[in-house]
Amino acid sequence: MKPAGLWMGILMLISSIAHAADPKPLIIAHRGYSRVAPENTLAAARRALAVNPPPAYIEIDLHRSSDGVLVVSHDDNTLRATGVDALIREQTFERLRALDAGYAKMFGGAFQGEKIPRLEEMLDAVKDTSVGIMIECKQLLLEDAVIGILRERNEVGKHVLASFDELTLYRAKQLEPSLRTLYLVDSLSPTAVWRARDLRADIIGVNLKANPADLPKAYDVGLEVWVWTVDDPEMMKSWAAAGVDGIITNDPKLGITTVRGS
Repeated sequence: MKPAGLWMGILMLISSIAHAADPKPLIIAHRGYSRVAPENTLAAARRALAVNPPPAYIEIDLHRSSDGVLVVSHDDNTLRATGVDALIREQTFERLRALDAGYAKMFGGAFQGEKIPRLEEMLDAVKDTSVGIMIECKQLLLEDAVIGILRERNEVGKHVLASFDELTLYRAKQLEPSLRTLYLVDSLSPTAVWRARDLRADIIGVNLKANPADLPKAYDVGLEVWVWTVDDPEMMKSWAAAGVDGIITNDPKLGITTVRGS
């Protein structure tokens, strides 16, 4: 067998062993426990951590402020979450910190005064737990700073860096080969799987509208598959039965109860 073929065989063996050892999917809390608390806030992270058992990961989204702070927010504009129309990249972190991220549109005054967190605060929230952070880079060229922070904290092996952007994932692996990366795509098409493998991603994150029957395409080349964002119990069961490795959901308690029956 040629070296490339041998290496692919080893990857497939490792993948099959992993699936046999843990047949039920990981649960990943999308933007924290965003069903019950404002997304991408410490309140949402704490509520996710309070689930018993907790999710395996908490997913967050990342941008950078004008003064270089890595800011946890899905949108590049603060309007939806805070009611204030401002681009994150044009604001200092101090100005962003003054906004109320309690997401009053959804939660009224229940979380009034909640602040927009920085990456380090989210990492601190899970520091003494088994829970990792899935860090989705929404802005280009954040991977250098993310990896620098993870190295300083000696936490490269605990978390996952995710992106739709191929350059982000490519550079992340060049900078820190041991960091687990996740390539976000819409479907498990041959092209998407090929690109994920070419980027040396560890996980491919696929839209819930994809076909679960396509999972072997990823597993055959040693990739894990996480599906986003699934809040319907029957769809969770369908993906779990198909053998998906992870389910990203706004309701981690529902996800854990559904796929584990606890």
